[in-house]
Amino acid sequence: MDVIQQPAAESGGVLEISAAPGIASIDVAARRAQYGYNELPAPRENLFLIYLRNFWGPLPWLMELLVVITYFSGQLPESAIIAVLLFLNSAISIWLRHSADAALAALTKRLSVSARVRRDGVWQTVPTRELLPGDAIRLRTGDVIPADASIVDGDLSVDLSTLTGESLPQDAASGAPVYSGSVIRRGEATAQVSAIGRATRYGKTTELLETAHPPTHMERIIFAVIRYFFIVNIALAAALIVFGAAVRIPAGDTADMVIVLLLGSVPIAFPTMFAVAQSYGALQLGGGGADGVLVRRLAAVQECATMDVLCSDKTGTLTGNRMEVAAVTHYGHAGEADVLGLAAACGDAADNDSIDDAIIRRARERSVPIPEQKSFLPFNPATKRDEADVVWGGEVVHVLSGFPELILEGNTANAAAAREDLARLSADGLRVLAVAVERGGGATAGGDRGASGARECLGLIGLADPVLPDAPRLIEDLRAAGVRVIMITGDGRATARAVANRLGLDGAVMTPADLKADPGAAISSSVFAETYPEDKLGIIRALQ
Repeated sequence: MDVIQQPAAESGGVLEISAAPGIASIDVAARRAQYGYNELPAPRENLFLIYLRNFWGPLPWLMELLVVITYFSGQLPESAIIAVLLFLNSAISIWLRHSADAALAALTKRLSVSARVRRDGVWQTVPTRELLPGDAIRLRTGDVIPADASIVDGDLSVDLSTLTGESLPQDAASGAPVYSGSVIRRGEATAQVSAIGRATRYGKTTELLETAHPPTHMERIIFAVIRYFFIVNIALAAALIVFGAAVRIPAGDTADMVIVLLLGSVPIAFPTMFAVAQSYGALQLGGGGADGVLVRRLAAVQECATMDVLCSDKTGTLTGNRMEVAAVTHYGHAGEADVLGLAAACGDAADNDSIDDAIIRRARERSVPIPEQKSFLPFNPATKRDEADVVWGGEVVHVLSGFPELILEGNTANAAAAREDLARLSADGLRVLAVAVERGGGATAGGDRGASGARECLGLIGLADPVLPDAPRLIEDLRAAGVRVIMITGDGRATARAVANRLGLDGAVMTPADLKADPGAAISSSVFAETYPEDKLGIIRALQ
Protein backbone atom coordinates (compact mmCIF):
# COMPACT_ATOMS: atom_id res chain seq x y z
CA MET A 1 0.00 0.00 0.00
CA ASP A 2 1.34 3.42 -0.95
CA VAL A 3 1.99 5.65 2.03
CA ILE A 4 2.28 9.42 1.98
CA GLN A 5 4.38 10.68 4.88
CA GLN A 6 3.06 13.67 6.76
CA PRO A 7 4.82 15.57 9.59
CA ALA A 8 4.08 14.23 13.04
CA ALA A 9 2.65 16.49 15.70
CA GLU A 10 3.65 16.26 19.33
CA SER A 11 0.18 17.18 20.54
CA GLY A 12 -1.61 14.62 18.37
CA GLY A 13 -4.00 15.38 15.54
CA VAL A 14 -1.60 14.25 12.77
CA LEU A 15 -1.77 10.87 11.11
CA GLU A 16 0.27 8.96 8.57
CA ILE A 17 -2.14 8.58 5.68
CA SER A 18 -2.46 5.93 3.04
CA ALA A 19 -3.87 5.65 -0.43
CA ALA A 20 -6.91 3.77 0.90
CA PRO A 21 -9.04 6.69 2.18
CA GLY A 22 -11.84 6.65 4.68
CA ILE A 23 -12.45 5.31 8.17
CA ALA A 24 -15.10 3.10 9.73
CA SER A 25 -17.78 4.45 12.04
CA ILE A 26 -16.66 2.10 14.79
CA ASP A 27 -13.28 3.88 14.82
CA VAL A 28 -14.75 7.37 15.22
CA ALA A 29 -15.09 7.29 19.02
CA ALA A 30 -11.50 6.09 19.55
CA ARG A 31 -10.08 8.67 17.17
CA ARG A 32 -12.22 11.39 18.70
CA ALA A 33 -10.76 10.57 22.10
CA GLN A 34 -7.25 10.72 20.64
CA TYR A 35 -7.51 13.79 18.38
CA GLY A 36 -10.53 15.74 19.61
CA TYR A 37 -12.59 17.99 17.34
CA ASN A 38 -11.50 19.85 14.24
CA GLU A 39 -11.55 23.29 15.82
CA LEU A 40 -9.24 25.74 17.48
CA PRO A 41 -10.11 25.43 21.17
CA ALA A 42 -11.32 28.72 22.57
CA PRO A 43 -10.14 29.19 26.14
CA ARG A 44 -13.11 29.13 28.53
CA GLU A 45 -11.96 31.19 31.47
CA ASN A 46 -13.95 32.09 34.52
CA LEU A 47 -14.95 35.75 34.20
CA PHE A 48 -14.50 36.31 37.93
CA LEU A 49 -10.94 35.00 37.76
CA ILE A 50 -10.26 37.22 34.76
CA TYR A 51 -11.68 40.14 36.76
CA LEU A 52 -9.33 39.39 39.65
CA ARG A 53 -6.42 39.07 37.24
CA ASN A 54 -6.93 42.68 36.24
CA PHE A 55 -5.62 43.61 39.69
CA TRP A 56 -2.30 41.90 38.95
CA GLY A 57 0.26 43.71 36.83
CA PRO A 58 2.52 46.76 36.81
CA LEU A 59 -0.22 49.38 36.45
CA PRO A 60 -2.64 47.80 38.97
CA TRP A 61 0.26 47.37 41.43
CA LEU A 62 1.00 51.06 41.15
CA MET A 63 -2.60 52.08 41.76
CA GLU A 64 -2.88 49.65 44.70
CA LEU A 65 0.30 51.13 46.19
CA LEU A 66 -1.23 54.58 45.87
CA VAL A 67 -4.36 53.40 47.70
CA VAL A 68 -2.25 52.10 50.60
CA ILE A 69 -0.03 55.19 50.82
CA THR A 70 -2.89 57.68 50.67
CA TYR A 71 -4.90 55.68 53.20
CA PHE A 72 -2.15 55.49 55.81
CA SER A 73 -1.22 59.12 55.23
CA GLY A 74 -4.76 60.12 56.26
CA GLN A 75 -5.95 61.11 52.77
CA LEU A 76 -9.06 58.93 52.88
CA PRO A 77 -11.06 60.65 50.07
CA GLU A 78 -8.13 60.35 47.64
CA SER A 79 -7.62 56.71 48.64
CA ALA A 80 -11.31 55.93 48.05
CA ILE A 81 -11.35 57.67 44.66
CA ILE A 82 -8.31 55.72 43.42
CA ALA A 83 -9.80 52.44 44.69
CA VAL A 84 -13.11 53.12 42.91
CA LEU A 85 -11.27 53.92 39.68
CA LEU A 86 -9.28 50.72 39.99
CA PHE A 87 -12.41 48.58 40.41
CA LEU A 88 -14.24 50.50 37.65
CA ASN A 89 -11.33 50.07 35.22
CA SER A 90 -11.30 46.32 35.84
CA ALA A 91 -15.08 46.12 35.38
CA ILE A 92 -14.91 47.96 32.04
CA SER A 93 -12.08 45.68 30.89
CA ILE A 94 -13.99 42.49 31.69
CA TRP A 95 -17.18 43.82 30.10
CA LEU A 96 -15.36 44.69 26.87
CA ARG A 97 -13.72 41.27 26.74
CA HIS A 98 -16.99 39.48 27.36
CA SER A 99 -18.74 41.52 24.63
CA ALA A 100 -15.94 40.87 22.13
CA ASP A 101 -15.90 37.13 22.87
CA ALA A 102 -19.68 36.94 22.53
CA ALA A 103 -19.55 38.71 19.15
CA LEU A 104 -16.80 36.41 17.90
CA ALA A 105 -18.71 33.34 19.10
CA ALA A 106 -21.85 34.50 17.26
CA LEU A 107 -19.87 35.04 14.05
CA THR A 108 -18.27 31.60 14.36
CA LYS A 109 -21.66 29.95 14.84
CA ARG A 110 -23.09 31.67 11.76
CA LEU A 111 -20.10 30.63 9.65
CA SER A 112 -20.25 26.92 10.53
CA VAL A 113 -19.95 24.71 7.42
CA SER A 114 -20.14 21.05 6.47
CA ALA A 115 -17.93 18.69 4.49
CA ARG A 116 -18.43 15.63 2.30
CA VAL A 117 -16.75 12.69 4.01
CA ARG A 118 -16.55 8.98 3.24
CA ARG A 119 -17.15 6.62 6.15
CA ASP A 120 -18.00 2.92 5.92
CA GLY A 121 -17.59 3.30 2.17
CA VAL A 122 -20.52 5.75 1.96
CA TRP A 123 -20.27 9.46 1.21
CA GLN A 124 -22.10 11.61 3.75
CA THR A 125 -22.21 15.21 4.94
CA VAL A 126 -20.91 16.05 8.42
CA PRO A 127 -20.00 19.31 10.19
CA THR A 128 -16.35 20.19 9.60
CA ARG A 129 -15.67 20.16 13.35
CA GLU A 130 -16.34 16.39 13.33
CA LEU A 131 -13.62 15.56 10.80
CA LEU A 132 -10.86 13.21 11.96
CA PRO A 133 -7.38 12.30 10.70
CA GLY A 134 -7.83 9.50 8.20
CA ASP A 135 -11.17 10.76 6.88
CA ALA A 136 -11.59 10.85 3.12
CA ILE A 137 -13.09 14.19 2.05
CA ARG A 138 -14.34 15.45 -1.30
CA LEU A 139 -13.07 18.88 -2.35
CA ARG A 140 -14.64 20.95 -5.12
CA THR A 141 -14.41 24.37 -6.69
CA GLY A 142 -15.35 27.08 -4.19
CA ASP A 143 -14.80 24.94 -1.08
CA VAL A 144 -12.76 26.16 1.87
CA ILE A 145 -10.44 23.30 2.78
CA PRO A 146 -11.59 22.25 6.27
CA ALA A 147 -8.39 20.54 7.49
CA ASP A 148 -4.84 19.75 6.42
CA ALA A 149 -4.99 16.91 3.93
CA SER A 150 -3.16 15.18 1.09
CA ILE A 151 -4.71 14.70 -2.33
CA VAL A 152 -5.38 11.06 -3.16
CA ASP A 153 -7.06 11.51 -6.51
CA GLY A 154 -7.65 14.59 -8.68
CA ASP A 155 -6.10 17.99 -9.35
CA LEU A 156 -6.82 21.34 -7.71
CA SER A 157 -5.95 24.99 -8.12
CA VAL A 158 -5.73 26.30 -4.54
CA ASP A 159 -5.84 29.90 -3.29
CA LEU A 160 -3.37 30.14 -0.39
CA SER A 161 -3.83 33.87 0.25
CA THR A 162 -5.18 33.28 3.77
CA LEU A 163 -1.94 31.50 4.64
CA THR A 164 0.79 33.06 2.50
CA GLY A 165 -0.73 36.31 1.24
CA GLU A 166 -0.05 35.20 -2.34
CA SER A 167 -2.96 36.16 -4.57
CA LEU A 168 -2.24 33.68 -7.37
CA PRO A 169 -3.56 30.13 -6.93
CA GLN A 170 -1.17 27.18 -6.70
CA ASP A 171 -1.65 23.85 -8.46
CA ALA A 172 -1.87 20.68 -6.39
CA ALA A 173 -1.89 17.21 -7.93
CA SER A 174 -2.17 13.71 -6.47
CA GLY A 175 0.08 13.32 -3.42
CA ALA A 176 0.41 17.05 -2.78
CA PRO A 177 -0.56 18.53 0.60
CA VAL A 178 -3.33 21.10 0.94
CA TYR A 179 -3.88 23.22 4.02
CA SER A 180 -6.81 24.23 6.18
CA GLY A 181 -8.25 27.65 5.36
CA SER A 182 -7.23 27.60 1.68
CA VAL A 183 -9.87 28.09 -1.01
CA ILE A 184 -10.26 25.85 -4.06
CA ARG A 185 -10.44 27.95 -7.21
CA ARG A 186 -10.71 25.11 -9.70
CA GLY A 187 -10.87 21.34 -9.88
CA GLU A 188 -12.15 18.40 -7.88
CA ALA A 189 -10.27 15.92 -5.76
CA THR A 190 -10.54 13.32 -3.06
CA ALA A 191 -8.16 13.97 -0.18
CA GLN A 192 -7.32 12.27 3.08
CA VAL A 193 -7.22 14.34 6.26
CA SER A 194 -3.79 14.40 7.91
CA ALA A 195 -4.22 17.02 10.65
CA ILE A 196 -7.11 18.78 12.38
CA GLY A 197 -7.63 21.63 14.81
CA ARG A 198 -4.56 23.11 16.45
CA ALA A 199 -2.31 20.54 14.70
CA THR A 200 -3.04 22.12 11.29
CA ARG A 201 -0.71 24.66 9.79
CA TYR A 202 -3.31 27.37 10.30
CA GLY A 203 -3.87 26.29 13.91
CA LYS A 204 -0.16 26.38 14.75
CA THR A 205 0.12 29.87 13.27
CA THR A 206 -2.84 31.09 15.31
CA GLU A 207 -1.26 29.76 18.51
CA LEU A 208 1.98 31.57 17.68
CA LEU A 209 0.18 34.86 17.16
CA GLU A 210 -1.67 34.46 20.47
CA THR A 211 1.69 34.39 22.26
CA ALA A 212 3.17 37.37 20.41
CA HIS A 213 2.13 40.12 22.83
CA PRO A 214 4.87 42.72 23.21
CA PRO A 215 5.57 44.49 26.50
CA THR A 216 3.23 47.41 27.16
CA HIS A 217 5.00 50.54 26.00
CA MET A 218 3.18 53.02 28.24
CA GLU A 219 3.68 50.94 31.37
CA ARG A 220 7.43 50.90 30.70
CA ILE A 221 7.42 54.70 30.44
CA ILE A 222 5.36 55.14 33.62
CA PHE A 223 7.62 52.93 35.67
CA ALA A 224 10.78 54.45 34.24
CA VAL A 225 9.59 57.91 35.37
CA ILE A 226 8.49 56.65 38.78
CA ARG A 227 11.70 54.69 39.28
CA TYR A 228 13.84 57.80 38.83
CA PHE A 229 11.57 59.82 41.16
CA PHE A 230 11.65 57.03 43.73
CA ILE A 231 15.46 56.67 43.70
CA VAL A 232 15.92 60.40 44.22
CA ASN A 233 13.31 60.63 46.97
CA ILE A 234 14.57 57.52 48.79
CA ALA A 235 17.96 59.19 48.93
CA LEU A 236 16.34 62.40 50.22
CA ALA A 237 14.29 60.43 52.77
CA ALA A 238 17.43 58.69 54.07
CA ALA A 239 19.18 62.03 54.35
CA LEU A 240 16.10 63.47 56.13
CA ILE A 241 16.06 60.62 58.66
CA VAL A 242 19.75 61.10 59.38
CA PHE A 243 19.28 64.86 59.67
CA GLY A 244 16.23 64.47 61.93
CA ALA A 245 18.10 62.13 64.24
CA ALA A 246 21.05 64.51 64.35
CA VAL A 247 18.98 67.58 65.30
CA ARG A 248 16.52 65.53 67.39
CA ILE A 249 13.36 66.20 65.37
CA PRO A 250 10.38 64.22 66.79
CA ALA A 251 10.01 60.82 65.08
CA GLY A 252 6.38 61.55 64.14
CA ASP A 253 7.35 64.72 62.30
CA THR A 254 10.17 62.92 60.51
CA ALA A 255 7.77 60.13 59.46
CA ASP A 256 5.30 62.69 58.07
CA MET A 257 8.02 64.28 55.98
CA VAL A 258 9.20 60.89 54.70
CA ILE A 259 5.63 60.00 53.64
CA VAL A 260 5.32 63.30 51.80
CA LEU A 261 8.54 62.53 49.95
CA LEU A 262 7.33 59.03 49.05
CA LEU A 263 4.01 60.42 47.83
CA GLY A 264 5.96 62.84 45.71
CA SER A 265 7.75 59.89 44.12
CA VAL A 266 4.49 58.72 42.54
CA PRO A 267 2.51 61.00 40.22
CA ILE A 268 -0.89 59.91 41.55
CA ALA A 269 -2.98 61.35 38.72
CA PHE A 270 -0.73 59.88 36.01
CA PRO A 271 -1.60 56.15 36.20
CA THR A 272 -5.16 56.79 37.36
CA MET A 273 -6.09 59.14 34.54
CA PHE A 274 -4.18 56.97 32.11
CA ALA A 275 -6.35 53.97 33.05
CA VAL A 276 -9.52 56.05 32.73
CA ALA A 277 -8.48 57.41 29.34
CA GLN A 278 -7.66 53.90 28.17
CA SER A 279 -11.11 52.62 29.17
CA TYR A 280 -12.81 55.61 27.53
CA GLY A 281 -10.84 54.99 24.33
CA ALA A 282 -11.93 51.36 24.25
CA LEU A 283 -15.58 52.39 24.68
CA GLN A 284 -15.26 54.92 21.86
CA LEU A 285 -13.68 52.36 19.52
CA GLY A 286 -16.37 49.79 20.25
CA GLY A 287 -19.28 52.20 19.86
CA GLY A 288 -18.98 52.82 16.13
CA GLY A 289 -21.73 50.47 14.96
CA ALA A 290 -20.70 48.64 11.79
CA ASP A 291 -17.33 50.39 11.91
CA GLY A 292 -16.72 49.54 15.57
CA VAL A 293 -13.64 47.71 16.81
CA LEU A 294 -13.67 44.66 19.06
CA VAL A 295 -11.30 45.56 21.91
CA ARG A 296 -10.35 42.47 23.94
CA ARG A 297 -7.49 44.00 25.92
CA LEU A 298 -7.38 47.57 27.20
CA ALA A 299 -3.62 47.59 26.70
CA ALA A 300 -4.21 47.16 22.95
CA VAL A 301 -5.63 50.70 22.77
CA GLN A 302 -2.47 52.44 23.92
CA GLU A 303 -0.24 49.91 22.15
CA CYS A 304 -1.92 50.90 18.89
CA ALA A 305 -1.63 54.58 19.74
CA THR A 306 2.10 54.31 20.45
CA MET A 307 3.15 52.04 17.58
CA ASP A 308 5.82 53.21 15.19
CA VAL A 309 5.85 50.18 12.86
CA LEU A 310 2.77 48.66 11.18
CA CYS A 311 3.11 45.26 9.48
CA SER A 312 0.39 44.63 6.92
CA ASP A 313 -0.55 41.67 4.76
CA LYS A 314 -0.69 42.43 1.06
CA THR A 315 -3.54 40.40 -0.35
CA GLY A 316 -6.97 41.70 0.62
CA THR A 317 -5.51 44.48 2.79
CA LEU A 318 -3.34 46.59 0.51
CA THR A 319 -4.61 44.92 -2.66
CA GLY A 320 -8.10 43.89 -3.69
CA ASN A 321 -7.49 40.09 -3.80
CA ARG A 322 -8.92 40.02 -7.32
CA MET A 323 -6.86 39.36 -10.42
CA GLU A 324 -7.14 41.91 -13.23
CA VAL A 325 -5.60 42.15 -16.69
CA ALA A 326 -2.81 44.70 -16.43
CA ALA A 327 -1.13 44.35 -19.85
CA VAL A 328 -1.71 42.69 -23.22
CA THR A 329 0.85 42.23 -26.00
CA HIS A 330 0.08 40.96 -29.51
CA TYR A 331 2.14 39.75 -32.45
CA GLY A 332 1.79 39.20 -36.17
CA HIS A 333 -1.63 39.77 -37.64
CA ALA A 334 -3.41 39.40 -34.27
CA GLY A 335 -4.65 42.41 -32.31
CA GLU A 336 -5.34 42.89 -28.62
CA ALA A 337 -8.99 41.93 -29.13
CA ASP A 338 -7.94 38.64 -30.75
CA VAL A 339 -5.66 37.77 -27.83
CA LEU A 340 -8.32 38.56 -25.23
CA GLY A 341 -11.09 36.80 -27.15
CA LEU A 342 -9.12 33.60 -27.73
CA ALA A 343 -7.90 33.52 -24.12
CA ALA A 344 -11.49 33.97 -22.90
CA ALA A 345 -12.67 31.17 -25.22
CA CYS A 346 -9.96 28.95 -23.74
CA GLY A 347 -11.47 29.23 -20.26
CA ASP A 348 -14.72 28.37 -18.53
CA ALA A 349 -16.57 30.90 -16.36
CA ALA A 350 -18.20 28.02 -14.46
CA ASP A 351 -14.83 27.00 -13.02
CA ASN A 352 -14.67 30.18 -10.89
CA ASP A 353 -10.96 30.46 -11.66
CA SER A 354 -9.50 33.87 -10.77
CA ILE A 355 -7.37 34.06 -13.94
CA ASP A 356 -10.14 32.98 -16.32
CA ASP A 357 -12.57 35.34 -14.59
CA ALA A 358 -10.17 38.28 -15.01
CA ILE A 359 -9.69 37.61 -18.73
CA ILE A 360 -13.40 37.07 -19.41
CA ARG A 361 -14.26 40.21 -17.43
CA ARG A 362 -11.78 42.33 -19.43
CA ALA A 363 -13.09 40.90 -22.72
CA ARG A 364 -16.64 41.85 -21.78
CA GLU A 365 -15.59 45.32 -20.62
CA ARG A 366 -13.93 45.93 -24.00
CA SER A 367 -16.90 44.37 -25.86
CA VAL A 368 -14.52 41.82 -27.39
CA PRO A 369 -16.35 39.01 -29.25
CA ILE A 370 -15.48 35.63 -27.76
CA PRO A 371 -15.10 32.93 -30.44
CA GLU A 372 -17.40 29.92 -30.37
CA GLN A 373 -15.96 27.05 -28.34
CA LYS A 374 -16.18 23.60 -29.99
CA SER A 375 -14.35 21.62 -27.30
CA PHE A 376 -12.54 22.43 -24.10
CA LEU A 377 -9.89 20.86 -21.86
CA PRO A 378 -9.49 22.48 -18.42
CA PHE A 379 -6.14 23.39 -16.94
CA ASN A 380 -3.78 20.43 -16.76
CA PRO A 381 -1.05 20.67 -14.08
CA ALA A 382 1.19 18.45 -16.23
CA THR A 383 1.12 20.76 -19.27
CA LYS A 384 0.24 23.91 -17.24
CA ARG A 385 -2.28 25.23 -19.76
CA ASP A 386 -5.92 25.32 -20.85
CA GLU A 387 -6.81 24.10 -24.35
CA ALA A 388 -9.83 24.51 -26.59
CA ASP A 389 -10.96 24.18 -30.20
CA VAL A 390 -12.67 27.40 -31.29
CA VAL A 391 -13.99 28.96 -34.47
CA TRP A 392 -11.71 31.88 -35.37
CA GLY A 393 -11.32 33.62 -38.70
CA GLY A 394 -13.64 31.19 -40.44
CA GLU A 395 -11.75 28.08 -39.38
CA VAL A 396 -11.44 25.82 -36.35
CA VAL A 397 -8.16 26.40 -34.51
CA HIS A 398 -6.64 24.82 -31.45
CA VAL A 399 -5.99 27.46 -28.75
CA LEU A 400 -3.53 27.13 -25.88
CA SER A 401 -3.40 29.47 -22.88
CA GLY A 402 -0.91 28.92 -20.08
CA PHE A 403 2.67 29.12 -18.86
CA PRO A 404 4.76 30.98 -21.46
CA GLU A 405 7.90 28.91 -20.81
CA LEU A 406 6.10 25.76 -22.02
CA ILE A 407 4.00 27.29 -24.78
CA LEU A 408 6.94 29.13 -26.37
CA GLU A 409 9.10 26.01 -26.62
CA GLY A 410 10.13 24.54 -29.95
CA ASN A 411 9.58 26.38 -33.23
CA THR A 412 6.71 28.55 -32.05
CA ALA A 413 6.28 31.60 -34.25
CA ASN A 414 6.88 35.01 -32.60
CA ALA A 415 8.64 33.27 -29.68
CA ALA A 416 11.64 35.64 -29.67
CA ALA A 417 9.52 38.79 -29.33
CA ALA A 418 7.31 37.09 -26.76
CA ARG A 419 10.31 36.12 -24.60
CA GLU A 420 11.53 39.73 -24.55
CA ASP A 421 8.09 40.96 -23.44
CA LEU A 422 7.86 38.10 -20.93
CA ALA A 423 11.05 39.30 -19.21
CA ARG A 424 9.75 42.87 -19.11
CA LEU A 425 6.31 41.97 -17.75
CA SER A 426 7.73 39.57 -15.18
CA ALA A 427 10.08 42.31 -13.94
CA ASP A 428 6.99 44.43 -13.33
CA GLY A 429 5.66 41.72 -11.03
CA LEU A 430 2.92 40.48 -13.38
CA ARG A 431 1.73 36.90 -13.74
CA VAL A 432 2.06 36.24 -17.49
CA LEU A 433 0.07 33.86 -19.71
CA ALA A 434 0.88 33.10 -23.32
CA VAL A 435 -1.89 32.67 -25.91
CA ALA A 436 -1.09 30.56 -28.95
CA VAL A 437 -2.95 28.81 -31.76
CA GLU A 438 -2.31 25.61 -33.68
CA ARG A 439 -3.95 24.94 -36.99
CA GLY A 440 -4.94 21.56 -38.34
CA GLY A 441 -5.50 19.60 -35.10
CA GLY A 442 -7.86 19.13 -32.20
CA ALA A 443 -7.58 19.27 -28.46
CA THR A 444 -6.21 16.18 -26.80
CA ALA A 445 -5.54 15.39 -23.19
CA GLY A 446 -1.80 15.44 -23.79
CA GLY A 447 -1.88 18.69 -25.67
CA ASP A 448 -0.55 17.12 -28.92
CA ARG A 449 -0.09 19.47 -31.84
CA GLY A 450 -2.25 19.44 -34.90
CA ALA A 451 -1.35 17.64 -38.10
CA SER A 452 0.64 20.57 -39.46
CA GLY A 453 2.50 21.11 -36.16
CA ALA A 454 2.33 24.88 -36.70
CA ARG A 455 2.12 26.84 -33.47
CA GLU A 456 1.97 30.62 -33.39
CA CYS A 457 2.10 32.80 -30.26
CA LEU A 458 -0.45 35.57 -30.74
CA GLY A 459 0.27 37.48 -27.53
CA LEU A 460 0.88 37.62 -23.81
CA ILE A 461 -1.50 38.62 -21.02
CA GLY A 462 -0.10 40.09 -17.82
CA LEU A 463 -2.25 39.82 -14.71
CA ALA A 464 -1.92 41.49 -11.34
CA ASP A 465 -3.76 41.95 -8.08
CA PRO A 466 -4.31 45.75 -8.16
CA VAL A 467 -3.65 47.86 -5.09
CA LEU A 468 -6.68 49.38 -3.36
CA PRO A 469 -7.28 52.99 -4.45
CA ASP A 470 -6.86 54.42 -0.95
CA ALA A 471 -3.87 52.27 0.08
CA PRO A 472 -1.05 54.59 -1.16
CA ARG A 473 -2.69 57.61 0.50
CA LEU A 474 -3.15 55.69 3.76
CA ILE A 475 0.52 54.65 3.75
CA GLU A 476 1.54 58.27 3.15
CA ASP A 477 -0.70 59.47 6.01
CA LEU A 478 0.80 56.86 8.34
CA ARG A 479 4.31 57.89 7.29
CA ALA A 480 3.47 61.51 8.04
CA ALA A 481 2.27 60.42 11.49
CA GLY A 482 5.60 58.72 12.15
CA VAL A 483 4.42 55.15 11.51
CA ARG A 484 6.55 52.99 9.22
CA VAL A 485 4.57 50.51 7.09
CA ILE A 486 6.00 47.09 6.21
CA MET A 487 4.25 44.84 3.69
CA ILE A 488 4.37 41.07 4.29
CA THR A 489 3.49 38.77 1.40
CA GLY A 490 4.01 35.26 0.10
CA ASP A 491 4.79 36.58 -3.39
CA GLY A 492 8.28 36.38 -4.87
CA ARG A 493 10.75 39.26 -4.73
CA ALA A 494 9.94 40.68 -8.16
CA THR A 495 6.18 40.76 -7.61
CA ALA A 496 6.58 42.14 -4.08
CA ARG A 497 8.90 44.91 -5.29
CA ALA A 498 6.49 45.87 -8.09
CA VAL A 499 3.53 46.07 -5.70
CA ALA A 500 5.60 48.04 -3.18
CA ASN A 501 6.50 50.58 -5.88
CA ARG A 502 2.81 51.10 -6.67
CA LEU A 503 2.09 51.57 -2.98
CA GLY A 504 4.93 54.04 -2.49
CA LEU A 505 6.88 51.76 -0.13
CA ASP A 506 10.60 52.44 -0.30
CA GLY A 507 13.29 50.28 1.22
CA ALA A 508 14.78 46.84 0.82
CA VAL A 509 12.85 43.68 -0.08
CA MET A 510 13.82 40.85 2.25
CA THR A 511 12.88 37.21 2.78
CA PRO A 512 12.73 35.30 6.08
CA ALA A 513 16.01 33.64 5.08
CA ASP A 514 17.65 37.07 4.81
CA LEU A 515 16.27 37.99 8.23
CA LYS A 516 17.71 34.87 9.86
CA ALA A 517 21.12 35.69 8.40
CA ASP A 518 21.01 39.30 9.64
CA PRO A 519 18.13 40.19 12.05
CA GLY A 520 19.31 43.80 12.18
CA ALA A 521 18.45 44.24 8.51
CA ALA A 522 14.77 44.46 9.48
CA ILE A 523 15.39 48.12 10.31
CA SER A 524 15.85 49.03 6.64
CA SER A 525 13.29 46.71 5.06
CA SER A 526 9.90 47.80 3.78
CA VAL A 527 8.82 44.45 2.31
CA PHE A 528 9.10 40.83 3.41
CA ALA A 529 8.52 38.48 0.46
CA GLU A 530 8.21 34.67 0.19
CA THR A 531 6.73 34.67 3.69
CA TYR A 532 4.69 31.90 5.29
CA PRO A 533 2.49 32.42 8.37
CA GLU A 534 5.00 30.81 10.70
CA ASP A 535 7.61 33.37 9.56
CA LYS A 536 5.57 36.34 10.78
CA LEU A 537 6.35 35.84 14.44
CA GLY A 538 10.07 35.92 13.67
CA ILE A 539 9.62 39.17 11.75
CA ILE A 540 7.72 40.77 14.64
CA ARG A 541 10.33 39.68 17.17
CA ALA A 542 13.16 41.06 15.03
CA LEU A 543 11.37 44.41 14.76
CA GLN A 544 10.64 44.50 18.48
